[in-house]
Amino acid sequence: MKRCIHCATEKDESAFNREHVLNQAFGTFENNLVLDCKCEDCNQFYGDTVDLKLARDTIEGFARFQVGTKKPAEFKTYGRNSTTRVEFREGPLRGAMGHFIRSPDGTDIGIAPNSYVGFARTPDEAFEWYPLDALPSKDELIAKGFRPGPLRMQTQGNAGIEEIRAALAAKGITGFEITSEEPPLTGRIRTEAVFTITHPEFRAVTKIALNYLAAVASPEVVLMPAFDVARRYARYDERPTPRIVHARVNPWHFEGPDGRLIRGHYLCVSALGEEIVAQVCLHTAIRYTVTLARGGVLFPGSFGHFFDPTTRHALAMASALPLEPSARQDEDAEQPKTNAEDEP
Repeated sequence: MKRCIHCATEKDESAFNREHVLNQAFGTFENNLVLDCKCEDCNQFYGDTVDLKLARDTIEGFARFQVGTKKPAEFKTYGRNSTTRVEFREGPLRGAMGHFIRSPDGTDIGIAPNSYVGFARTPDEAFEWYPLDALPSKDELIAKGFRPGPLRMQTQGNAGIEEIRAALAAKGITGFEITSEEPPLTGRIRTEAVFTITHPEFRAVTKIALNYLAAVASPEVVLMPAFDVARRYARYDERPTPRIVHARVNPWHFEGPDGRLIRGHYLCVSALGEEIVAQVCLHTAIRYTVTLARGGVLFPGSFGHFFDPTTRHALAMASALPLEPSARQDEDAEQPKTNAEDEP
């Protein structure tokens, strides 16, 4: 019998499987750190929830395709639960929102508009775009100067014409005629992507930090009561006060032997006063500081590893990254927009 480091339940050894400390969605490494102290139920739970969010709907997840960890053909969206948004900054859809898509030939990642209906009063007027789920009422359109009858109305996105007509009818927009449909956008256009960092991301990196602690110290250390707060936050979303995870936008960069900057992954854990603190930085995009325990632990040292996607090796570091607990952000932090030029 053994105890799982995440649910703290004692189970038969047959209920456990091997797991990589760092999610394989962020690369495979020849000498990766591997655990056998996490039960299959917890492994499945994380894989279906916060791990999936971290891989598919975060700036770290998107960075996998920018640096070549994953190929564009492997891109998958997080669907309706996505908290990432893309805003068109120029062209006929300026101000409208879109989402990332895989190109038809699987060689690139582009932007597609969400489902929108655009209204214009005259042929020379720019369209006013409304999401399909936030259309104005007929009275609101009339108050804006629109009149029943032939109207310049265009659509964008993957909603079918019958779905659009039903949404218009639900708002009382009858007597208007859809005169045209905007052809799909092609080419390059300036967009801004906004990624939101909140509890799903915080829980995912807390899980990684606990895994790392178990690998470099021992599972017995992680099972100590001092780590219950972090464990229950990661596994059951029991949110502690004060919170234990903080994010910094400015990343840390690792310089390789040839002087070039490598966008790999960095994990470290060490004692900071009476606290046991870990840092998780994936693709050197966002640096997360996780307070795993607040006192009551005699910690056996300081550990750090850099996961190099170029050589596919996990390299032990001589010393951990200096910790800066005073650099903190709000709990539900919406990160600054990332400028990008992409193909719609």
